[in-house]
Amino acid sequence: MVDCVKRYRIFLFFSFFLVFALFNFVSSNELIQTKSKISRCVTCHTITGNSSVGMWPKIAEQHSDYMLKQLIEFKKGKSGDRFDPTMFGMLQGLSEEELLEFINHYSSQKVVKSDVKFDAELFNTGKKLYLFGDKDKGISGCVGCHGIDGMGNSSAKYPVLKWQHKEYIIIQMNKFKSKTRSNDINSIMRDISDKMTSDQIDAVATYITNMK
Repeated sequence: MVDCVKRYRIFLFFSFFLVFALFNFVSSNELIQTKSKISRCVTCHTITGNSSVGMWPKIAEQHSDYMLKQLIEFKKGKSGDRFDPTMFGMLQGLSEEELLEFINHYSSQKVVKSDVKFDAELFNTGKKLYLFGDKDKGISGCVGCHGIDGMGNSSAKYPVLKWQHKEYIIIQMNKFKSKTRSNDINSIMRDISDKMTSDQIDAVATYITNMK
């Protein structure tokens, strides 16, 4: 009887060990597959989503719904409202399920502040514009959509701006201004950027990339 109990316990132990090992093997295999797919993103965005080149955006901690919207529009190519030849090429052949894998990975990362040159005068000018806008020119403050902390609004699909590269912000603002990017909700970014001078865009971008 004692031997039977011992054998039963040994059987249970090895059964548990086998299930545990199999679970970890499947999980590890899925992680490897996911990372191999993300390899097409890391050249520009890095594995953490904190790109090191100013023209390529930081996508760490970005809202999932916003990212999905952008990727779907990139994938449309010239027929969409946000054409980018590089992104269009990268996204071909990918399913929405695969896009969600990228999104889940990068949205779970933490955005990191870059070590950039600080210009106090531009920072303060940009801070006023970000918080209060310019009533004389009919420019709304960025804070209404993107929040005082720059973390945006997920449900409204307003993106995280906190610590974004200055160069990237300027590029996108100018695309809105020239109407070559038109996927903003209710034309809000096109209307605002159209009223802003190059110096104001530069100041706001300086504040965003250096904000507390």
